Amino acid sequence: MEEAFYVLFPVACLIFRREQVLLLPLLCLIIAGPINRTLLADQDPWGDYAYLSCMDGVAFGCIAALACVRQRLSRRTLRIALVLGATVTSLVIVLCNEDTHSGLSRFGLNVTVLEAGIALMLLAFGSGVGNGALSRGTHWLRVIGHSSYEIYLFHMLVVLGLMGLFKWIQPPTTMIAVWYVEMLLLSVFLGYTVSASYSEPLNRRLRSPHR
Repeated sequence: MEEAFYVLFPVACLIFRREQVLLLPLLCLIIAGPINRTLLADQDPWGDYAYLSCMDGVAFGCIAALACVRQRLSRRTLRIALVLGATVTSLVIVLCNEDTHSGLSRFGLNVTVLEAGIALMLLAFGSGVGNGALSRGTHWLRVIGHSSYEIYLFHMLVVLGLMGLFKWIQPPTTMIAVWYVEMLLLSVFLGYTVSASYSEPLNRRLRSPHR
């Protein structure tokens, strides 16, 4: 899905050109998401992993990014968006069972509500809410969060490599927790390395007015 987005989103921007017009296909994806999840609910895994079942999440993210750049909301409004988004997201995670196909899940809306809650949180965080109230000792956690996409993209290289080694060595079950921690730390290290040495330098270069 990420590859499809990377290929098609620049093309969509070239076709629609204006952000106001770009909102139309994004809204269409948000509408299509729950419909597609409902139609494919019994066709595992396509109910959750088909393109149109997932692209509404990308659309919510795009809208949140546009709102961060174009809208100047008050700090109070942004804090309300953060609290509301966190509350909605938590309720969906705790209360909704997508396997039962009942309630919101029956209409594929549980994922939509979850995505909307996360979009509200992204809007608040992307606009700077929380920057002035960071707890001491959390810098390492924020660094991991900043590199989270690279960790997500490259962690399978670590997982597959260590799984092959694990099967070959066949360590005792008492060592499984140690292997898991090693896998987690190596995934974080690899993602951070890619972010610091490639993603961020390239991002700064692309956004530089003097490039």
